[in-house]
Amino acid sequence: MTTPRTVLVVGGGAAGNAVTVLLRRAGLAVDLIEAKDDWNVTAGSGITLQGNALRVLRELGVWEQVQESGFGFGSVGITAPDGTTLHVAEDLRTGGDDLPATVGMQRPRLQQILTDAVRASGARVRLGTRVETLEQDADGVSVRLSDGAEGRYDLVIAADGLGSATRAAIGITVRPEPTGMAIWRVAAPRPAGVVRTDLAYGGPAYIAGYCPTSDTTLYAYVVEANRDRASIPAGSHADEMRRLASAYGGFWPEITAHITDPAKVNYTWFDRMLVEGSWHRGRVVLVGDAAHCCPPTLAQGAALSLEDAWVLARMLSGAGQWDDALLDVLRAADRTRPSGRGGVRADRAVAARRRPRRRRARPDGPHHDDAPGAAVTARPSPTVDVHAHVLLPEVEALVADLPGFAGEKALDARRGGPAALAVNGPMVRERIPRLTDTAVRLAAMDAQGVDVQLVSPSPSHYHYWADEETAEKVYRTANEATAAHCSAAPERLRGLGLVPLQHPDHVVRALDHALAQGLSGVEISSHAPGRELSDPAYAPFWARAEETGAIVFLHPFGCTLDERLDQWYLSNTVGQPTENAVALSHLIFSGVLDRHPGLKLIAAHGGGYLPTHIGRSDHAWSVRSDAGAGCAHLPSSYLKRLYFDSLVHDPHVLRELVRAAGPGRVLLGSDFPFDMGTEDPVAALRAARLPESDFDAVRGGNACALLNLTLA
Repeated sequence: MTTPRTVLVVGGGAAGNAVTVLLRRAGLAVDLIEAKDDWNVTAGSGITLQGNALRVLRELGVWEQVQESGFGFGSVGITAPDGTTLHVAEDLRTGGDDLPATVGMQRPRLQQILTDAVRASGARVRLGTRVETLEQDADGVSVRLSDGAEGRYDLVIAADGLGSATRAAIGITVRPEPTGMAIWRVAAPRPAGVVRTDLAYGGPAYIAGYCPTSDTTLYAYVVEANRDRASIPAGSHADEMRRLASAYGGFWPEITAHITDPAKVNYTWFDRMLVEGSWHRGRVVLVGDAAHCCPPTLAQGAALSLEDAWVLARMLSGAGQWDDALLDVLRAADRTRPSGRGGVRADRAVAARRRPRRRRARPDGPHHDDAPGAAVTARPSPTVDVHAHVLLPEVEALVADLPGFAGEKALDARRGGPAALAVNGPMVRERIPRLTDTAVRLAAMDAQGVDVQLVSPSPSHYHYWADEETAEKVYRTANEATAAHCSAAPERLRGLGLVPLQHPDHVVRALDHALAQGLSGVEISSHAPGRELSDPAYAPFWARAEETGAIVFLHPFGCTLDERLDQWYLSNTVGQPTENAVALSHLIFSGVLDRHPGLKLIAAHGGGYLPTHIGRSDHAWSVRSDAGAGCAHLPSSYLKRLYFDSLVHDPHVLRELVRAAGPGRVLLGSDFPFDMGTEDPVAALRAARLPESDFDAVRGGNACALLNLTLA
């Protein structure tokens, strides 16, 4: 086993949050510390995000949330102080033609989206915590934190802002200097006619401007010569901004009428700062405002920070050796910024440092090379199939003579119908060698071009009818037998165990047992008799799965529509997608995903009908109090907290799944080796004609990050 590389990120702003998500997706172990107890999720008024920022947010997998929360537009107006429009310029689409030129949004909402993404990534987060000491050598950095914790890291990333204490601690003495200008900022209701940024030059201030931040809000600002902050009492902030704003016409009178609460008005000086030369000292590297800043009127502060994170994550995940030569690339004369949709100009510098040899995935290593969903492919990640099954004769021998097993078989026969039974038996018997013999499995994987499988027991082993004693024997036998099967090829097989959903009091114990066998998590069905997955009795299970980082693979078995689906194999073709949709809806609408944002849940069969019909759920949540009572956000937003396999049997549906969930949330799946799977999962994925970066992410990059696979 190879221990993952470790990174400490200091600061939870745009740069720190973004680099944390990207490095976690690359398989690194990341701790993030933030000095503020509330993670700054309530601070600020508004933010203007141009296309280059939006592109990075898309690679982070949060673009859909940003789009839903903000206000997109494509032009900027220049006005006289009285409000007369002098000129309207079409803005450049710096993120590409498929993104708006600009999105305005409330800064607290953006921070909430990014912090949710950090939590979901599995990074360890400490709030209200600072670095007290840094001691580094050639191999890493020893850190003592203000909460008394100590750690050893391969790299420390200083993203702690303009006044970075980390920057000073490593001997970089440059400090921000005032430019002589200052800005008043406030959030206010949006007048109906405000549909873009308008900038007024002249009047009592240098600039008076506003930016719509949602359908109902905007962000207004006035720039003037800076004044001694001590001379402006905090209680007078609203009066001061209103005095300046009252000189402007157009929409300003309506905006000014709402500038009444001094606590909501922010006054900040403009500063300038650039760390010349290298942005690192040894194993401590600066990003974002810790390395540079620009006036907020350029609307590029967050964008530059996000791009820093993107470039740094790309370099770190693509290099075998982290040294001065690599980190110097971050602050080169030719600034490494994303160059259109094809990647970054750091490619050649990073690629020149690699050894050109074939690599195989190895479990528990540091990372793969790509941030899933990002167009930053550094080297090929292995092909990983997360939906593959194993048949366990040991489990069937346990239950073969029990009355409950006979009852289960009778129920399956009734639900599936006689025609399905006549096909199922020969189909499974023909596949038993691939289901039980590791050597045969590996040969089949080679033929498919699959490097790694995540192997789960056949769902026929759930046996949710079993009493407590039998259920314990079933899960222990299944977990141990699956682990033994995978141990024959540990570099290529990762396993999942079982838990007895029919006995909620035993589920946590069963999960811990599976993890103790070296398995990556567990497989569950869409419900247990008499219980949905939203049942409060499962709360300890969800908490434990989130705490341990265990994979939970949601794979239905059987459908409660019973005899309505007993012909033409409808029990599978209609029943399985239905069960997926129902189970996921329970998790979303009940608030389970709100309470456990870091849960690593993979839904088989592309999540069934839900992802492609989520609009109906969104509508109900928006218009009905009963539908919206249990979850905090639009149902569609939770798709980006889940993972889905690619097994949907239609390239158009697969493209829609990637669009709905994001390219970082879809994983290759084949249902190996059953007839309702695909013999060539890579070809099925290729048929969807995804962008190459998305194809590589789904083919293996996302799973490598989720399973902590590395390349050997």
